[in-house]
Amino acid sequence: CVVWVGAAIWWYRGPFQESKGAYNLGNAFFAPIPMIAYILVRNISAEGRRWYSNLPHFLGKLTLESYLMQYHVWLSNNASQLLTIVPGYPLINMILATCLFVCTSHRLNYLTLSLRGQLLPDNSQKCLTGAAGFLGTLLFYRIIGGALQATNA
Repeated sequence: CVVWVGAAIWWYRGPFQESKGAYNLGNAFFAPIPMIAYILVRNISAEGRRWYSNLPHFLGKLTLESYLMQYHVWLSNNASQLLTIVPGYPLINMILATCLFVCTSHRLNYLTLSLRGQLLPDNSQKCLTGAAGFLGTLLFYRIIGGALQATNA
């Protein structure tokens, strides 16, 4: 455990302080160091295992949504800059864009779970009824599309 704490300190003073390009080159190799150190230090005692941080738990539920929304909300200018809300104040922009990003990702997560419950309910009969309705709708639009294509030909 002491070795991992030492490795985390080395990571913070070494690779973490590098320029963006140099950090990105080695991130795949060094990224596990702080996570493993955190897990080991947290699990040293029974008291530490009783508590957990709500923030990683909350953000962990939003992984798909945050991946999808990062380019639409957080980044601008072909994903090379953070969204500018208040020009000239980068810290305020970072805080506001991050709040907007997390709130939008949370809302999208809620909508994803709601839509999943409607399209794939736990009851198999309702699931089959929904699938038949979906396929019927697709067939209806395919017939309409074919009719429109035939009239334009």
